[in-house]
Amino acid sequence: MKKKWGYIIAFIMLLLIGSQIHLSLSYFYTPLTYPKGNISLFEDITFTDFKKKMGIEVIKWENEVRSSYQFVTDKKEIKDLLEQFDNADKLEDYDMDKYLADLPEKDKGTKYNIMFRQLEELDNNLKVGGRVIISFEFYENHDVLEVSDFYFFTLSKRFKEDIYSAISDEEKWITND
Repeated sequence: MKKKWGYIIAFIMLLLIGSQIHLSLSYFYTPLTYPKGNISLFEDITFTDFKKKMGIEVIKWENEVRSSYQFVTDKKEIKDLLEQFDNADKLEDYDMDKYLADLPEKDKGTKYNIMFRQLEELDNNLKVGGRVIISFEFYENHDVLEVSDFYFFTLSKRFKEDIYSAISDEEKWITND
């Protein structure tokens, strides 16, 4: 009888370890590693939304005209930017009126729309955008991220530089102009 319980416990342990390995290979996060910061503010998303087939869609707007459009697909870049978003300082008592008032009036610079989205593949292996998981926007000369006109976060110098770095490396792009 003791031997039987030993086998049952060993089987359960192997099942748990195998499940954790599968989740780690398939998703950016597991239930144990899911972020507890800003990402957790979005109650309609879970770790299963962060599949490894994910991309960052970047749309640049200069003078209210779309200047470029691309997907960044490097998993390391995506994970790093997600972590920086998750750890960004949330601005309390900050709203759209304050955001607009704080924008530099004359030189806002280029506007960036950043969307973390699932990627879907077509038959010819072209990747196209799927469901948007998290999106935010910011202006080049402003240090605040805006999410859905509701949440506002500090855009650190490092976070901004890492975004620019990710979108400047053309080897990581799937470009759709």
